[in-house]
Amino acid sequence: MNKIGVIHADIKDANILAKVDGSNVHSRLIDWGVSFTFDPTSGRNPIASRMASVSYQYNIPPSVLLFSSEFYRHYAKWAKSKTISLQDSLVAFVIEELEENKGHAGMLKAILMYVVGIPFSAPKTGESKYKNQAKYIARYLRHIVEQFIPKNAVSETEVARSVLQYYNKVFLYTVDVWGFVSIYIGLALELAEQMQSGHLAGNYKAFIAQNQKLFAHMTAISHKVPDMKNLLPIIDDMPQIVQQWPEY
Repeated sequence: MNKIGVIHADIKDANILAKVDGSNVHSRLIDWGVSFTFDPTSGRNPIASRMASVSYQYNIPPSVLLFSSEFYRHYAKWAKSKTISLQDSLVAFVIEELEENKGHAGMLKAILMYVVGIPFSAPKTGESKYKNQAKYIARYLRHIVEQFIPKNAVSETEVARSVLQYYNKVFLYTVDVWGFVSIYIGLALELAEQMQSGHLAGNYKAFIAQNQKLFAHMTAISHKVPDMKNLLPIIDDMPQIVQQWPEY
């Protein structure tokens, strides 16, 4: 799909229809409302307007937050002063974005708590309730920023040009992969919450652990296109894990 220049941009469990026909499963991807096309032979595709205006969503890369004039101004201002670290600067930027339009910030909190296994503590006086999510997103963004944006990029134009390089080299070939990886997240969260509350019998830890592997794989190297050779075996193991459930 991406090889011919088509991006769905909103792949998730609710947008996939499946029909079981004997031993075969036929699937169909629906809801193409935010999809867009690009030229895969060009390295200068402009950032799609839908990607430049979207808030944080769990089923697309967090780097979508870089595609805004707010980020261009924020980074250029940081580059001029560098009074704080890049990580702290990105945390502050992400907090501002989540405070203004939280998007799926609550969903990310649940993912970090139940799938990734990061403990959450109550925010201290004066701290944003999104601080933990912002730290996680900022680490993802930092690897991209360090790879693509010069530290001395003090003009918004230079920042925008550098972000565009990332968009063409990495993001266009990552966004739908991220969506497919997120398909199991909703079920993993539901199972994890029920297991912790003692309302679910049986062992579903393998399924949750497999989601953890997927999430870790997608967030580990944010400045490169995902390595499908390593990713597909993790996804392919999912059906076998589900078949081991008591109710299957």
